Amino acid sequence: MLEIRVLTGLYQGAVFPLLDETLVIGASDDCDLTVSDTGVCDFHLTLLFNGAECIVDKKEGEVLGLANERLAVGHSLLLKSPFRIGSVWLIYTDSNDEWLENPFEDVKGRDDQAEAHPSSDDSENSQRDFSILSHWKVGAAIVISLPAVLFLLVAFTTDNSSPSVLELQPPTPTLNVEDSLAKLTSMLDERGLNLAVDTQIVDEQKIIMSGELTTHQYGVFKRMLRRFQHDYTSLVSVIDDTQLLSTTLPFGIVTVVGGPHSHVVTDGGDFLFIGDEKEGFRLSEIRHDTVFFVGPSEVTLPW
Repeated sequence: MLEIRVLTGLYQGAVFPLLDETLVIGASDDCDLTVSDTGVCDFHLTLLFNGAECIVDKKEGEVLGLANERLAVGHSLLLKSPFRIGSVWLIYTDSNDEWLENPFEDVKGRDDQAEAHPSSDDSENSQRDFSILSHWKVGAAIVISLPAVLFLLVAFTTDNSSPSVLELQPPTPTLNVEDSLAKLTSMLDERGLNLAVDTQIVDEQKIIMSGELTTHQYGVFKRMLRRFQHDYTSLVSVIDDTQLLSTTLPFGIVTVVGGPHSHVVTDGGDFLFIGDEKEGFRLSEIRHDTVFFVGPSEVTLPW
């Protein structure tokens, strides 16, 4: 499985598996992966993952590669190649790969040493160590990024100062009621929520999404809606009418007995052994400190 790892900063060690088609990274709590370190915008970066490539889809702030080069919209991330947003380094990698230990300590040390002890063969050293890219002087460049006809125009001022950046990003797609319903249905299918969530068009002006979801499904659904609202402009209102499945039993438990004849006693005086069912809930397991029921929802009770 492929994933995004946070290598430095306040959230160092965080991992986000690439399961959905897009991943939003930023300082906002509404992001899929939240990193609120210095220099990180609310919705700093949106990555598009198609199962084979991880592509920079949108960005509110700068995204830099290991050599401090700007990664434009449409750029395909290289596997195992770190990138930075704000002050945070991340990496697109395989879940089976080992974590890097102090991945940027050596690069930083060599940069500091190069600044403190400049030599006449800086040009040769810069070719060997691309981490000193900040010393290079380039007149102007146009970088073509993938066949999506997206480009980054880098224009330098007359005093050879830092380059200014102009990016042309694709406009947010605008969806009518039919397109909105089709996209939402597709997103539900991709996340395995198509049987749990019902969608209905009302008066051609709004789409109501309803259903009872487990805690896990509810979290996936909420992220999906945020993704839809972030990536698309809908001409109709999308109403979230979903609810969490009840995590309580319709009856009480007054006694729990462990051992070879484990059972519980309900507040109505019923004895329930493993496999017995009451009001749609089946007693599935009794552990030394927990009772498990399965039914319309899974219920876990400490005892």
